Amino acid sequence: MIAIHDINQAARFCDRVILLSHGRVVASGTRDEALDPELLSAVFGVRVRRATISSTDELVFTTGLAS
Repeated sequence: MIAIHDINQAARFCDRVILLSHGRVVASGTRDEALDPELLSAVFGVRVRRATISSTDELVFTTGLAS
């Protein structure tokens, strides 16, 4: 078990993820389930997309509010 704040590190190294927001569980499951870009956009209020960088899946946060 590890507590980590870097979402890309969690996506890279963790098999299962629990996503918290304001101390409450928002998602729990595989990294693909818990770190879904649409869910992350809703939770954090920013645009998120998944991109492959150097053959590694990365979550990319962009400036501006999610729409």
